[in-house]
Amino acid sequence: MKKITTLLMILILSMTFSTIAFNSSINESYQISKSDIISEGAILINADTGQILFKKNAHKKLYPASTTKILTALIIAENYDLNDKVIIDSESPFTIGSRIYVHEDEIFTVEQLLNALLIDSANDVANALAIHHSGSIEAFAELMNEKAKALGTLNSNFINPSGLDNADHYTTASDLSLIAKAFYKNELLMSIVKKSTYSIPPTNKIEETRYLKSSNKFLYSTSNNYLLDYRGQQIFAKFDLVNGMKTGYTDMANNCLITSASSGETNLISVILNATGRNSYTDSRKLIEYGFNEFSLKTYYSKNDFVKEIEINNFKKSKIDLLSESEINVLLKNNYDPTKLTTENVIHDIALPIEKESVIGEFNIYYDKNLIASSPLISSISVDNSLLLTEETEHFSEDNSMNYLVFIGIFLKFLIAFILWRSIITLIKVKFDR
Repeated sequence: MKKITTLLMILILSMTFSTIAFNSSINESYQISKSDIISEGAILINADTGQILFKKNAHKKLYPASTTKILTALIIAENYDLNDKVIIDSESPFTIGSRIYVHEDEIFTVEQLLNALLIDSANDVANALAIHHSGSIEAFAELMNEKAKALGTLNSNFINPSGLDNADHYTTASDLSLIAKAFYKNELLMSIVKKSTYSIPPTNKIEETRYLKSSNKFLYSTSNNYLLDYRGQQIFAKFDLVNGMKTGYTDMANNCLITSASSGETNLISVILNATGRNSYTDSRKLIEYGFNEFSLKTYYSKNDFVKEIEINNFKKSKIDLLSESEINVLLKNNYDPTKLTTENVIHDIALPIEKESVIGEFNIYYDKNLIASSPLISSISVDNSLLLTEETEHFSEDNSMNYLVFIGIFLKFLIAFILWRSIITLIKVKFDR
């Protein structure tokens, strides 16, 4: 009996150690280097803050293919209501590449076209939306570049709204991540790219329903015909943590993929450019799993939390609260050194008046003296040129009449000083006149 018990104990212990070793090897495998990413350009960011967690040739100019369409969609979504009508122009039906075969004078809603743009990646729809908005592809491309620069891009140039090949149509993984971050914050657009299918009912020109299907296999593919060679195993493409974004392919760009994914309170975006075959999916999955498994979320402030009090140089030298514009968090490597983590509040040069909720500073987070995250700080109240507006904050509970009394008191002091000065000048003048 003792021998049997001893054997069982040995078996249990060996299984336990084997499990620990197995899990350890899995955790170790989440570490990645640039050589593990086959694609030419790649980046992984915190979707909430833009913090960069991994990059490879992130600033190299590459072709974006249909990932371009997230910028097109962002501009359209910010300028139109979903129920607005779009009448197809005479040019768009002749667009090449992926399309839903729109007809001249066919009528759609903006909602239908945004779904066709992002789910079916329709080039004819991209052109139709651009022409509807700006009158021409060229004019819309100018707007695309203005919008991209406003989002912080540095090395991008957009020629068309679809991403069709053009030597002058390029971006970088870093720039595209900034556009994707803005796209991610648009709830409407994210609700579209989460879907794998969509249908457009008959229109004034077409009697049949159009059935659309996403090319983003992360969303649905459990087919043996599309398996990924991932970490030495054959796996389905479907990745449950993924909640959207955009694929792309052209001859010049090869395969491109923007992926957004969430786990708990952590939200990530990966960008892959110039990948071959299915490597856009395997590389993206490596980045996403690296982010979720090798980093932990540290939250400093929730939205509208008090961060700092500052003094405003008006008559009262009054104080106002600075609040966090949104949740302030950072992703830190699991083995980070707490002594290397520092923060600072940076306040802008302040000019009155200040509008309520205007950005007047940043909360910066550093690791080993390198800036890893920055988030805006906003004013809790409005401030005019002379007196603080008092009705919206507990710091300024005095009655408005008290503010006027202070003002009158200052005015009277100046008036008395002026009268005394004039009196002295008059006496001196009278003395000299004698």
